[in-house]
Amino acid sequence: MKILMVEDDPELGLMLERMLVGSGHFVSRALRGGDALIAAMHTEFDLLMCDLMLPDLQGTDVIRALKAQAPHLPVIVVSALEPSKWRDACRDAGAT
Repeated sequence: MKILMVEDDPELGLMLERMLVGSGHFVSRALRGGDALIAAMHTEFDLLMCDLMLPDLQGTDVIRALKAQAPHLPVIVVSALEPSKWRDACRDAGAT
């Protein structure tokens, strides 16, 4: 599976990447939302893992843009934020 991971915390991103690669997945990591959008222009991904708080864009903006490009792209939201505060915004952006 080709996974696009958007996570600005380098340590967390590396830990998640190692786990996923160890399970046989290909992982492309982006530290910024803009980098994720560029990566998605060049590669078709099977899954998006996206943080909500990024240095340049909100994760919901990244989700919305990538779901517009690939409506069936599954999304996993990775965040330390309280779920009740972002759940509706993520659903509105296209995460299920």
